[in-house]
Amino acid sequence: MPDTEGWVIRFNADISYRYPVTTQRDRNNAQRLQQFMDDTAEPFDRTTLEGHVTATAFIVDRQREYALMLHHRKLNMWLPPGGHCDGNADVMNTAIRETQEETGIKQLTVIGSDIFDIDIHLIPENSREPEHYHYDVRFLLEVDRKTLMEMNNDEALKLEWIKIDCLDDYTQLPSVLVLRDKVEML
Repeated sequence: MPDTEGWVIRFNADISYRYPVTTQRDRNNAQRLQQFMDDTAEPFDRTTLEGHVTATAFIVDRQREYALMLHHRKLNMWLPPGGHCDGNADVMNTAIRETQEETGIKQLTVIGSDIFDIDIHLIPENSREPEHYHYDVRFLLEVDRKTLMEMNNDEALKLEWIKIDCLDDYTQLPSVLVLRDKVEML
C-alpha cells in the first residue's frame, strides 16, 4: 500500500522493504512487483517461466561520483552486478551475494535499508528458456574505489569504475541510467 513516504513491498511474511516512490514509473513498478509476488506460487524461482524476481546492486563510491559496472559477455552491455534469487525471498541478501560472487569484493556497505529501484524488463527467448520478465529489485551499495576486485565469473568481460555522470557513454539503457537520476536525489 502506498503511504506518504513510499510503499512497503512484502516479499514474504517475514521480509519486507520500503520503497520510496518519486515517479509514476516507481509507482507502476512497485504495483506490478507486488501483484506478481502475490499472484505467483514461486516468484523467486527461476523455473517460474512467466518471470521471476531478481536482485541487483548499484555500487557507488563514497563520494557518489563513480559506479562499478560489469561488461556482460553474452549481452555485450555494461550492467550492475546482480542475478537470480534461486528461491530466496531475501532480495537484499541476493544482491550482496551476487555482487560478492561477480566482483570478489567482500566488504560492502548497504546504503539504507530501502529498495533503491525496481525495474521490470522483458528477457528474450533463448536456448534455455522462453521469453519472460525479470522483476528486478535494486539496492544501493557503497565500496571504497581502492578495494581490490577480481572477476569471479565468466559472465563478465570487464569490471570498471565509471563516472556516474558519464554512464550514457557506456549505455543507453534507461534501467541503468536511472542510477544517475536517483543518485542526484540523495
